[in-house]
Amino acid sequence: MSVASIGTKTATSGIADGADTVFSAVSGPTIGAILIFASTATANASDWPLIAYIDTATGMPVGPNGGDITIQWDNATNKIFKL
Repeated sequence: MSVASIGTKTATSGIADGADTVFSAVSGPTIGAILIFASTATANASDWPLIAYIDTATGMPVGPNGGDITIQWDNATNKIFKL
């Protein structure tokens, strides 16, 4: 599992946005989804609430090769997601 933080987060009128996100040195099996969690003070990530599950996006699924994977969030109206 690779973990990265979304920087410059905003939420306006049900639209979530943030800076593009980089996962460093990703290896392992094919990635078919992006899960977004709200990290909390607990060190146990299994306790973090799920915010979004994204399994349909340009470039998905992706096969890691040990390099970085950059998630470029939509800069149009959809952003990361909208409610």
